[in-house]
Amino acid sequence: PPQQYQPPPQQYQPPLSSTDTVPHTVKHKLATLVSQFPSGLPYSRLCREYRQLHGEELDPLLYGQTSCLELCCQLADVITIQQGEGGDWLLLPVRSPLPVRSTLPPLQSSKVGSLAKQATAYYSE
Repeated sequence: PPQQYQPPPQQYQPPLSSTDTVPHTVKHKLATLVSQFPSGLPYSRLCREYRQLHGEELDPLLYGQTSCLELCCQLADVITIQQGEGGDWLLLPVRSPLPVRSTLPPLQSSKVGSLAKQATAYYSE
């Protein structure tokens, strides 16, 4: 008997994340712009400032978003959004944590080896 056509099984497609929908270059451009305003870039100035700095329009529809604010919400790893005074949203750069400085002197490699041997001997008893 003739074989019937069987369509291939549907595969699960996970939802797109910002890294899938927003190119790294656009993410970098937005992060660069917002970092120039440490006290916050008012959302109402975002498109104008982006155009002045990068010489191009910021079109959120190209990245699957309906507004520039939605687009910025997708970039939580580089942009923080807070309610500003007067009702406008403020876009702030995400600050990386400051490195912790140790007050202990650095261990010399011979001391590290000695400590490792002591620990091994202690736990193997």
